[in-house]
Amino acid sequence: MKALFIGPKFYNYDIAIQNELKRRGYDVDFFTERSTKWFSISHFLTKVHPRFDALYKLYENSILNAIHVKKYDLFLLIRGEVLSEDFIQAIIQNNLNPQATKVYYSWDSVVNLPNAKNLVKYFDRSYTFDASDAKNYSEMSFLPLFYQEEYSKNVHKEANNCKYDLAIIASFSEKRYWAVKKLISSGYNVYHLLYVPRLLFLKNKLFNKKYRHIDGKYLSFKKISSQDIISIYNNAFAVLDIPSETQTGITMRSIECLGFGIKLVTTNINIKEYDFYVDDNIWVLSLDDKKGCFVPPDKTWLQGDYKNLGCNILTKYSISSWIGTLIGENTDATGT
Repeated sequence: MKALFIGPKFYNYDIAIQNELKRRGYDVDFFTERSTKWFSISHFLTKVHPRFDALYKLYENSILNAIHVKKYDLFLLIRGEVLSEDFIQAIIQNNLNPQATKVYYSWDSVVNLPNAKNLVKYFDRSYTFDASDAKNYSEMSFLPLFYQEEYSKNVHKEANNCKYDLAIIASFSEKRYWAVKKLISSGYNVYHLLYVPRLLFLKNKLFNKKYRHIDGKYLSFKKISSQDIISIYNNAFAVLDIPSETQTGITMRSIECLGFGIKLVTTNINIKEYDFYVDDNIWVLSLDDKKGCFVPPDKTWLQGDYKNLGCNILTKYSISSWIGTLIGENTDATGT
């Protein structure tokens, strides 16, 4: 069986998905949904004139040229933030076997990913990680994200060996920045990796007044591997999760905590609707404004025991179960 997988290249999640598909017998061709080079050029020039958005079709054509003689049994698209309908139609018409399965997954809320509404009609099944979107868009079924097998194999060590009260590994945002500063000033030992490309940070520092107060020592200009993430988690009592204001679906980091067996501090109140929510393991933080006005988690709670969950819950949120649902082998993987 042959699979065409187009999706984001983010940490090593794309590799984990490919490996799971290969484990199930698929020969996988992967292409990133967004070429950094072509997207950056097109995005910049489109500000000069809208017609320059056609430049991105050069990247789409490069994919079509690479697969022009191939036929696939599975077409999996994740996000597709800037991919055109013409591109999707070309794949369906020219590169799929007659009985091929076409699956779309929205790895973001529709408010952040409006192109999802244009793409779902081309697929046999469409899923979203956002329960609200699943309610609002009948074409999408709810399917939460997953944790990788390597997280369950590296279950959190004894809490008395922890070096950090909290750890946050995420892209930079003002809310995350202020929350980290607030926690550190409140006496919490926080491991923080707030990633931002160096050139983007320097540009904003020069031309955006909001960024002039941002202290670069709290930021990181390099990403880290999943093994480094596991090592950091092993040295923390809990993971800090602060999703964007427009996101209601729970993040990958939240699901990874489940597989890893580590406590979670999150600002996403919707997590209380999930079947793995227990007070012993999850602290919902109320962030009142961008400068981090909130009551920090209780240190006694942080250092308390983690409540182990049943095997059924852990299996349900594994990457194996997630892929099984996408390709039609599982029938129930909702989390609420």
